[in-house]
Amino acid sequence: MKGLSFFLAALQLAAALPHGPGGDDDDAPAAAAPEVPAAPIEPGTGSTPTDCRVLHTDKEWPAPDAWSKAVPDIAQSKISADGKELHPDYTLIAKSVEDVQNGVKFAKANNLRLTVINSGHDYLGRNDAPSGLRIDTSQLSGIKVSPSFTPSEKGMPAAGSGKTANVVQAANGTGAAVTFGVGLTTQELNDAIAPSNVFTMGAAHGEVKPAGGYGQMGGHGPFTSKFGLAADHVLEYKVVTPDGQLRVANKASNPDLFWALRGGGGSTFGVVVESTVQARPSPKISVLNWWMNATNQLIPGNGYWDAVAHMHSALPDLSEKGVMGYYFIYRASMKGIFQIPDSDDNAEELKKLWTPVLEKMQSFPGMKKAQIEQFQYGSFKEYYDARYGKLEEHGASEGSEGAMEGGEAAEGEADHAGMEGMGMAGQAPEQPAAGNQPTRPLANGINTRLSRRHGPGEEEGGEEMEGAMPMGIMPMDSRLLGRPALTSPQLSAALSEAIPKVPLGQLLGALVGGGKVMKPEDPDSAVNPAWRKAYVHLICTGAGQFTCDSLRRIAPDMGAYGNEASVANPDWKNAFWGSNYEKLSQIKDKYDPDMLFWASPGINADKMVAREGRVCKAGAGVNSAVQGPAGVAPKTDNENMSGGDSAGDLLANFPAPGTKELGM
Repeated sequence: MKGLSFFLAALQLAAALPHGPGGDDDDAPAAAAPEVPAAPIEPGTGSTPTDCRVLHTDKEWPAPDAWSKAVPDIAQSKISADGKELHPDYTLIAKSVEDVQNGVKFAKANNLRLTVINSGHDYLGRNDAPSGLRIDTSQLSGIKVSPSFTPSEKGMPAAGSGKTANVVQAANGTGAAVTFGVGLTTQELNDAIAPSNVFTMGAAHGEVKPAGGYGQMGGHGPFTSKFGLAADHVLEYKVVTPDGQLRVANKASNPDLFWALRGGGGSTFGVVVESTVQARPSPKISVLNWWMNATNQLIPGNGYWDAVAHMHSALPDLSEKGVMGYYFIYRASMKGIFQIPDSDDNAEELKKLWTPVLEKMQSFPGMKKAQIEQFQYGSFKEYYDARYGKLEEHGASEGSEGAMEGGEAAEGEADHAGMEGMGMAGQAPEQPAAGNQPTRPLANGINTRLSRRHGPGEEEGGEEMEGAMPMGIMPMDSRLLGRPALTSPQLSAALSEAIPKVPLGQLLGALVGGGKVMKPEDPDSAVNPAWRKAYVHLICTGAGQFTCDSLRRIAPDMGAYGNEASVANPDWKNAFWGSNYEKLSQIKDKYDPDMLFWASPGINADKMVAREGRVCKAGAGVNSAVQGPAGVAPKTDNENMSGGDSAGDLLANFPAPGTKELGM
């Protein structure tokens, strides 16, 4: 994941390590088992239980000729030789809206388990399953820029195909409307529309696709504080609903569906094939990086956590002065990447705002001096290319699995801009060194290897791949935090408790709330109401089992962002959707009464259960062990954990000792 997030990097790396809470395995993870072609799937001899989805072991399973007749372009999934990683029996890589419609209709008619994948970046694993049909929308392209937008029942003209865009001159610098296929990535889309001097809200990860589950759950990114969440920018969706119909969803057509798709979550109400979003005039961007280290890397002491808490307490006021960005808290080191997007050069203002905060942080016992570096960019594209790599450079250094033990991280692999907006800081800081050099957290001596899941068109073993790969379930927990929690006297202790006590344990913060997230131009959407009170999205990640319960205790009236959270988050309906859940449930019942699309956590997820490898309707005959703990979303049939990923801000690696100290 290249730009997605400063957060995910760490998560993904952590997920790749087979360590429990103690992390006692010294060996690097073994390479993934080779994939082998499977034989044609003939119907089995078993019977499908009542109210359950069909498996290929059942006699009700469609015969091969039925598949080829209804969805001729499907590909049979490869399976791992060890059988430990299971995926849908067939994948349909859609090349047109009609392909999507045919796939949805076939799955519904044959009672199949149906999943949807776009970029593959679903950290909760809702884009994968061990059976049925997967519809891959990663190839649906087309971009059309319009100077304005007016909602209508007919909807916007189709975007066509390809990855180039027309150029428009937006009136009075107000931006434009961009219609595009769901398969376009954040960076592909923004590169294409850059000649119109506009950009769209996307992740801090160039390979995330904004029209997919990213925007449908809310979508945060580097500049959402100033402009609003990605969902707040959506003007229209075109979506194939469970009945196989293509519907226009905007303020004038199917407004209830339009409301639900902006915050209700992906793979829930149908398959989005095209989106129209508001584009903004490209700003100038000032960036300030800072790094800080504790004196004692093994036992940083309370002074370290007091410094971390002080930084958090300053974030609401900094946000209200136009500052936004990402930060990473390791066990004895921390760093931040913060920016101000505006029409002017704000480099000095940004330094002026951060200087007293950093000076106070370094005054706590056991803290070394902060180091800083500043950057200035003349446009969004210049900023994005510099921070996350140019589009044509993606893949140049990926796929390598350099061991982290005993050597520095490869350039561009040390952090991952975070899950959507902040990939997980994949690695930790660099190796221990003298002086002010921040160090990576100790991981019980383990060798950490970074493996990459390939995206559409990237090569694996010299062979070009088509379609998306699911990333797997990531170990993480998170909480949205408002001013009361960020300024709480208990914050220092809560943060110290929250950082996972497992290999690679760290906290990944996104100052992406406040501003237009709190006060959007169009507040009428299904976005989690907790976002409207939040300044910070804080993620706990590491290689093992952990929770962020201390963050829930200091922010009991908040919630969590459902794309970057624990699959076991308690009180999941309220945490992910708050007061919007009941309305979302009613809309789900209207468009998908048979639960063709089942995602968990997801709307009405508790109407289905995973039982003995298949998905069934929840009923009186389902025992509590199958349904799962009270207050936790049902466990799905997908048990594939993350294989890791690499991506991140290319300019955020820790500097050499003493080279960029504050005040130099």
